[in-house]
Amino acid sequence: MHLNLLSAPAFFTASIAMNLMVAIMVLASGLYQRQNQAYLSFFFLCLVVSLYQWSTIHYHEAQPVESAVYWLKLQTACYIAVMPTAFYCFAVWTKQHGINVWLKLLLIWSLILAILNFMQPYGLKFSQINAVITWQSAAGQPLQNFVGPLHWSGILLHLTGLVMIIWLLWRCWELKKQGKSVMAVSILIFVLLLFATWMVAAAIQTGRINSVQLVGFTFNYFMLLVCINVASQLHRQRNQLQQALTTSKRVAGALRGLVKSMEAQQGCSFYDSQVMQLQKLYQADLCFVGLYKTDSTDDGVVQALSMYKDGEKLEGYIYPLKNTPCQSIKDKRICAHYRDVQKQFPHDAMLVEQNFQSYIGAPILDTDGQPLGLIALLFRRELEAIPEYEQTLMIFAQRTAAELRRERAELSLKQAAFTDSLTGLANRKTLWEWLSCQPKEVWRGYPTLQVLIVDIDGFREINKLHGQAVGDKVLQAISKQLKTYVKQGDLLARYTSNSFVVIKGGIESPDDPMLKLHGEMLASLVRTPIRLANRQLKLSASIGSVLACQARNIEELLRYAESAKQQAKQQGPGSIRRFDPALQTLLDSRQSLEKELADSIKEGQFFLLFQPQTSADGQLLGAETLIRWAHPVKGMIRPDLFISVAEETGLIRQLGQWLFEAVFRQIQIWRRQKVNYPHHLAINVSPLQFVDPSFVENLQKQVLYYDIEPSEIVLELVETGLLDNKHETLDKLHKLRAMGFKLALDDFGTGYSSLSYLKDLPLDILKIDKSFVDDLQTPSTLKLVHAIVDISHNLNLDVVCEGVEHKWQVNTLKEMGCRRFQGYYFARPLQADTLVDWQFAPAEQTQNQRA
Repeated sequence: MHLNLLSAPAFFTASIAMNLMVAIMVLASGLYQRQNQAYLSFFFLCLVVSLYQWSTIHYHEAQPVESAVYWLKLQTACYIAVMPTAFYCFAVWTKQHGINVWLKLLLIWSLILAILNFMQPYGLKFSQINAVITWQSAAGQPLQNFVGPLHWSGILLHLTGLVMIIWLLWRCWELKKQGKSVMAVSILIFVLLLFATWMVAAAIQTGRINSVQLVGFTFNYFMLLVCINVASQLHRQRNQLQQALTTSKRVAGALRGLVKSMEAQQGCSFYDSQVMQLQKLYQADLCFVGLYKTDSTDDGVVQALSMYKDGEKLEGYIYPLKNTPCQSIKDKRICAHYRDVQKQFPHDAMLVEQNFQSYIGAPILDTDGQPLGLIALLFRRELEAIPEYEQTLMIFAQRTAAELRRERAELSLKQAAFTDSLTGLANRKTLWEWLSCQPKEVWRGYPTLQVLIVDIDGFREINKLHGQAVGDKVLQAISKQLKTYVKQGDLLARYTSNSFVVIKGGIESPDDPMLKLHGEMLASLVRTPIRLANRQLKLSASIGSVLACQARNIEELLRYAESAKQQAKQQGPGSIRRFDPALQTLLDSRQSLEKELADSIKEGQFFLLFQPQTSADGQLLGAETLIRWAHPVKGMIRPDLFISVAEETGLIRQLGQWLFEAVFRQIQIWRRQKVNYPHHLAINVSPLQFVDPSFVENLQKQVLYYDIEPSEIVLELVETGLLDNKHETLDKLHKLRAMGFKLALDDFGTGYSSLSYLKDLPLDILKIDKSFVDDLQTPSTLKLVHAIVDISHNLNLDVVCEGVEHKWQVNTLKEMGCRRFQGYYFARPLQADTLVDWQFAPAEQTQNQRA
């Protein structure tokens, strides 16, 4: 039997040309629609099918067996490549998800089949060739076929194809269930054609039919479906583009009307103009914009800001949202019903009474996405479901939301500008304006004003223990109590987070008894117990007051009041202090010193002195390093003054860092000069410096950087720096001892000294404070110092006696067993070069210096 209809090479050429044209069209369409992955697979399928057709016609041409076998293997390889590609294309076309795993498995299986195909002598289709049958095509061209049994691996190939057909039939069924009957029928026809060509291929291989392979022509039908699908998509996009252009024109017109009519309008006129524009634009029978408010129901109500029905304005309308089209306003989505809205919401009285058939509503949302209100259009006619209705309404809703936010912000700004939001009292701006409006006489003399700052003690702890919500209620309760003492002409304002300002007038003199009474009354009001959430809080306040005539301007007045308040807080909770000009001068000087101290560390205004530590006969045993400040204007600043300021401001850490570096640099200088310097240098460590978690680590880095032997350094610590966190303190001390530092306890006896305390600390030296040395002539002090020395010796601690200024003190301490002395009797603090010379000075010179 011969099938010559499609045997002419011209048909194959036409098929290949069609496939290539479809490939180019699909690729161009994919690039246009930016769906490269899907369209590239269709493009690849077209190329593979074209190659399949090309190899098929070459296989059937009359030629030697070896050459025909080559083309046969190439044809089979193309057929194998078609399967995963076709699977992916059909999956994408029919929108099947989760195909990645199956696609990978199919690709691996196809690769195995391809390898088997090229390994077998005749590919997958023949285990052997029994005969070569020749015949002539309809065009008279000689053609040939191989006849022989199917190879076992060819069975695997056909089974794979059968699974593909079953999968395609299943996709047809799914598409039919989804209502896509046309697509399902189209794919079913492809499956039937593919199955029919398979039957023909089987008959060709067994020699029952003489014909070329027709499987490739089946895919021409599939390519035709692809062309139709691409054309359909382009047609839909064209229609969508036209509709988008129409919509954009309508929206642009609505926006021009919106801007034109509302650019200079605010408030009620804005909402009226907006509603009128919408009603005119869409010929709506009713249009309204309203504020969303909650009520006893879960759905709430909308109170109309503006409503127009049939061109007439309605006032005071309240629209319940329950059982209405826009009851889902809380879901923040647009509600559109283009027909039969009455049937869907039969309980909406307005819809039934006015015979409305369609309804479009858009929520008005704030910046957090919460509903502020609703804008809605109602029609007595049915509408087409055109997206421009919803789009334009959302634009109007966003503009309305902006106006509502503007109104709220304006109201909030007005309130915030003059009142405190938490307590409702006047704020600092109001306080400043109130003071600026007072007559000039109150700034010049009496009668004048008394300004009192009431600062709640321990308010930060209240917030920590009970939470900020309780703290806010405390402030509200205190503000109510303070209001009871404020009369007409006075002022009560919230000043800071936990302080208030009370201004009382009519102060006749600096000795006016009302000055004291005002402070005591306010303190008493604050002490009144406050009950909050089954708990009773008892508070106190530190109060500072100042008279207006003591200041030159408002800024200075408030600064003086704050200064008095700060002095009250330092005195203790519940204290009351009046402004003292002398103390303010001292405070200003101290504040100036704080600022200058920070600059002086950077500018290198500090230098070192060394006070020798000697034996009883004056032999140099070591020295204590002392820091001094040479101010370029004020001269030498007392150490006790600037060190206390440094500790209060936290600058003591930087100052201590400088001290260590200066001492280590000086040791390096002595080493380079090859002089005999004291190998026992004591450095004072501030408590704030010692508790720094990185103190030990930083000190270790400095020692390594300057190549210092830690055994030459004595770290002098005071008791107050060792009391907190005993475990951490001991850990640090042991680390320092392990590094090689010596540890000394400075000013022993002036703090919280105890024997157990001494026993636990890994100390090397105990320094007896100067106050004990000065009082040695008192029997009780003499016994106490003797006991301290004995205890130190029993604990294997060296003793250094500070502040030795007289010969009799040396003799007394020496009899007790003291071996190290420090004080003016032996030498005053010396500079580095003087210290080196001093240790080699003749005894007569040293005696003269003592004298």
